[in-house]
Amino acid sequence: MKPETMTTRRGLNRPAKVFLGLLLGANLCAPAAAQTTSAESISNRVLHCSQTADSEQRLTCYDTLAATITTSKDDFGARVDLPDALHAPSIAPPVASTPRAQEKTAKKINVELVRTEQFGSGRTRFFLANDQVWEQSEGGSVHIPNERDGRRNSVAIRRGLMGTYLLRVNGKGRSVRVKRIQ
Repeated sequence: MKPETMTTRRGLNRPAKVFLGLLLGANLCAPAAAQTTSAESISNRVLHCSQTADSEQRLTCYDTLAATITTSKDDFGARVDLPDALHAPSIAPPVASTPRAQEKTAKKINVELVRTEQFGSGRTRFFLANDQVWEQSEGGSVHIPNERDGRRNSVAIRRGLMGTYLLRVNGKGRSVRVKRIQ
């Protein structure tokens, strides 16, 4: 058996299978309207390329096939025209941001802690001075010192990774993962 052939006793060799999979995957992932060549014709062309004896001609055949697939995938086959209304300037007056809107965009808030209560299996619910209620979403203890000299504890809540929030009491100790319930 010649080393430059793409087939073995069990069918296509591994590089040919990978190349065929990439070609077919790229073509099948494009929208149906964008497919200027069908998957069947591409698989026939890949098989034709794999049967070419000369390695240089075979490589040229694969390169031509890949360029055809890339072109058909990039143009997506259809053009979408947006309505003129989307390009027109907005005539609505700017809206003043509300405290609630600013809350959503804030990366960190510092607020006074009014009270806490224990619930579930050792988790804590936090009631804040701005009427928000947060609860611990993971188990674990939270150290909350007693109020001293009439000063209440404060909490800092900041955004964590992947949409989570972290709460720290008085800026000390470890942060606990929390979720807002009110």
